[in-house]
Amino acid sequence: MQKTVDELKNARLQLTQKEKTASLGEFAAGIAREIHDPLSSVIKHSETGIDLTTDLKRQLSTGNIPEDQQLKLNSIADQLMKNQQKIIDDGYQAEEIVKGMLPRSRKTSGEDDVLT
Repeated sequence: MQKTVDELKNARLQLTQKEKTASLGEFAAGIAREIHDPLSSVIKHSETGIDLTTDLKRQLSTGNIPEDQQLKLNSIADQLMKNQQKIIDDGYQAEEIVKGMLPRSRKTSGEDDVLT
């Protein structure tokens, strides 16, 4: 009888642990879904910023601007492009982390969500 009681206690502990793990998985999946959309938006707007900066540089080269000012403005535009590219790179890295959270959460919670 004691063996059965011990087995039941062990089974209850395992069930409690699995429930906690499932809850944590659901929580992680929820966070991943909430982060994904704003993160995609940041990446998209940064890519647009690079396109706009490229257009700006093109306009600078065709305008009637003194060479020293043109060089200075081109330097600023180059820095803007580097900053936007850094945001994009970091955004994709964060996106991979977010996507990596989902398979772990599905193992524990049975969810089939996929971020695209």
